[in-house]
Amino acid sequence: PFRARQSSSARCPSRLRMDLSQMAQHLPPGMKMPSEDHMKKAMEDVTHMSEALKPLPEDPNRTIPVNEVLLALATAPCMCRIIPADVPSKISELEEAMRAEKVDMDWVDKASGAARNHAIAMLWQINRQRAALKEKDADLDGPTAQHAS
Repeated sequence: PFRARQSSSARCPSRLRMDLSQMAQHLPPGMKMPSEDHMKKAMEDVTHMSEALKPLPEDPNRTIPVNEVLLALATAPCMCRIIPADVPSKISELEEAMRAEKVDMDWVDKASGAARNHAIAMLWQINRQRAALKEKDADLDGPTAQHAS
């Protein structure tokens, strides 16, 4: 007779707890075990990245463009935890400077709000050594420089 198998996602949490408790037994003295909350957040990020970069069924071997990887990173839950949405920076000035230098930024428009700002900040890191952008990079105010790093 047919018996329904328990899905792997249903089995995963207990297996994860068991693995974490076993790991805790082997940690060097003084090293702390990651909290369950920390592990949950890490799994949210891993799940987000694997979904965002999942191969297309019609072309499973295609090369993933850098802009898709950057967009996946910019929209990851960890980015919103690391950099608050209300960070007082002048990201729009960085965007204007890169557009003036003809940096490919069309893909940035696929994100909005804080995720868009994170994408622009990452793109700035990649392009800030261009001759025309070096002066702008040196003149960044504190919050913008921190967000762009």
